[in-house]
Amino acid sequence: MKSMKKCKVTQPKLSVTGLKRKRRNRRDSSAGRFITSSAGAVTSLILMVTLCGVINLFAVTTNTSATTSSLTVSVADSINLDILPTGSTGTFATSSTSTNNVSVKTTNGTGYVLGIKAGTNNSNTLSTTGGATIPSITTSISESTFSTSSDYNDKWGYRPSKLNSADNTNYLQAPTSSSTVTTLDQTTVANASTANNYNVAVGARVTNATKSGAYSNTFVFTVVANPTKYSITYNQNATDTVTNMPSNVTNATTTGETVNIANTVPARDGYNFKGWCTAQVADGASCTGTTYNPDGGGTDLTWTLDQTAATNSLNVYAIWESDIVSFNDVYEEYTVGANNRIDGYYTMQSFPGCWDITVGQEAQLIDSRDHKIYWVAKLTDDNCWMTQNLALDIGFNYNSDDGSYSWEDTDIPDEWEPDWESLMGGDNGEWYEDIDFEEEYNESNYSIRPKYHSHQWECWNGLFGNNYYIVNGSTGCDNLSQGTHYSFGNYYNWAAAIAVNDTNGYASAGANADRSICPAGWTLPDYGNNSLLDTYTHLRSELGLTSGINGNIHNSPAYFVYGGEWGDSSDDVGNVGYYWTKVASNYDSAYIFYFDRQGNIGDYGWYSLESGYQIRCVARY
Repeated sequence: MKSMKKCKVTQPKLSVTGLKRKRRNRRDSSAGRFITSSAGAVTSLILMVTLCGVINLFAVTTNTSATTSSLTVSVADSINLDILPTGSTGTFATSSTSTNNVSVKTTNGTGYVLGIKAGTNNSNTLSTTGGATIPSITTSISESTFSTSSDYNDKWGYRPSKLNSADNTNYLQAPTSSSTVTTLDQTTVANASTANNYNVAVGARVTNATKSGAYSNTFVFTVVANPTKYSITYNQNATDTVTNMPSNVTNATTTGETVNIANTVPARDGYNFKGWCTAQVADGASCTGTTYNPDGGGTDLTWTLDQTAATNSLNVYAIWESDIVSFNDVYEEYTVGANNRIDGYYTMQSFPGCWDITVGQEAQLIDSRDHKIYWVAKLTDDNCWMTQNLALDIGFNYNSDDGSYSWEDTDIPDEWEPDWESLMGGDNGEWYEDIDFEEEYNESNYSIRPKYHSHQWECWNGLFGNNYYIVNGSTGCDNLSQGTHYSFGNYYNWAAAIAVNDTNGYASAGANADRSICPAGWTLPDYGNNSLLDTYTHLRSELGLTSGINGNIHNSPAYFVYGGEWGDSSDDVGNVGYYWTKVASNYDSAYIFYFDRQGNIGDYGWYSLESGYQIRCVARY
């Protein structure tokens, strides 16, 4: 605040000399506000009581936007008080108590505070240039007391029409500190049209013991805009759980023209927080209002207040963008062309890779070789698995005229043309000699393909407890058709499983065939402990898989089937699950994933290469 220079004072005389009022504007860069100063001049008078009034007020803005508020203050040109003491008993006089000499207008929505304080000399004593003084009264007194009591001889006081926003008729001790403001009035609303008017009178009681002269001092009137009120409500904009939400702000105040939105970043499973929007929008939609984005830094969090409003309210809604990456997402991002789809399904052979897909996502993909559709899912071991048994009829391939396979459609390094006699006879097991009913195998193929109805009797008579088929309260017997998780698929001996006609060269202790009958880009699981990520052991550990009557192995999300095996005929259907790995345990055996209704579960070796077991494929990438 800046006070006006001292008033020019004349020598005592009976006439009154008025100083013209001055008005000047300046900018206060530290406060960031526009300042208007109005100086009310005071007068010299006999036994002069002179007040140099300086109005130092703060408007609320540094710009001319529509939200700017303003303060306008005016002060009368003079306050006159002439006293002619009549003796030693004391003479009382006062300036006008009815004439308004201070007025204030403001567009600030929350009003202002009018106050008074001492000048830079931190004194409330009136003095002459010759050193004579008149001290201030030290207590609040009524005019009747002041005017009649000799206790207040040769003292002065001031009487504002308002004190602490209440009407006042008493004379007060003048301020003694330039740093402490006495509040005269505080308003709570704008009064842009009609000024609030105030009277500040000066009273003194003097005797002939007081030297005649011009007595003066400097006091400062202050008018300060009230802080702007604001509230911020943060809406999570979701029905599921959102954590780390910022707290709402209610009835806060600021002396600035802007406030910052919280830079807290809420968290929601499956979604990325993209900022705040003043309009409520659906997940993934663009903001249709104003956006405040913590990621963009402080400027993107700035809310400009309307200082002419009684209060500012801001409702903001979280903007969410799904961070779930589906199978379709990776296909659309990394693959091009109609060849990636068959009958509306993306092909397994064009699978771009599992890395980016969100755990828990599943889809149905199509095998380009025979156009069969399979459920696949990214499971918690971070691998993408078929969650349905392979059902390829070996010897059939839409991609070739002779039923052969190549690296483009099958998990092999070059080409493979199945040979019936080599594949199904001799060391690989003479399955064809023991087939008793034609509906359980197709003689033109090299894998045993049980018709889905062939095991219904076991389901219906409840021989195996029926649990291994149950999905959402209904039995798999009602759903054993292409495309369901519980389709049995085909039985493959190990030669067929690794897509060779002869296992010589592949079957030795610990040998990894690193090839399979799976679609290109997919392969048979490895064998090993948890350090190998594409193994049944790791999958079992991550999913917490258990077998047995109350086991969860047949449940979502893995959907393993107690499919039994094929030897001379089907066996252990509904009681045991057998799934090939691509690792041999000896020249005539390989490792499998095994589980049964008695609760046994694990990766086991020494299972004959001739046996017919089922296949689940896992994505290579």
